[in-house]
Amino acid sequence: MKIAQYDTDLTDAQWAYLQPLLPNPSKRGRPPKDRRRILDAILYLDQMWLSLALSAADFLKWKTVYHVFRQWISPRAKS
Repeated sequence: MKIAQYDTDLTDAQWAYLQPLLPNPSKRGRPPKDRRRILDAILYLDQMWLSLALSAADFLKWKTVYHVFRQWISPRAKS
C-alpha cells in the first residue's frame, strides 16, 4: 500500500528523536499500529485546525465549527 506524503509528516530525524519518548505499546489487545503514522495524522489534523482557527473572517469561529463537527461524528449526539 502506497502512503501519501504531506508537508506535516515527521522527518526521519524528528521521528528518531520522538520514538524513544513514546510509551511502549501494550502487549494486550489489538496489534499496535505504526506510531509514526499516528503522529503524522495528529500533526496533519493539528495543522488543519490551526489553519481554520487562523482563517479569514469569511468562516465561522473555529470553536463553533468544531462543536458542530463533534456532534455530527458522535453516535450519541442529539440535535
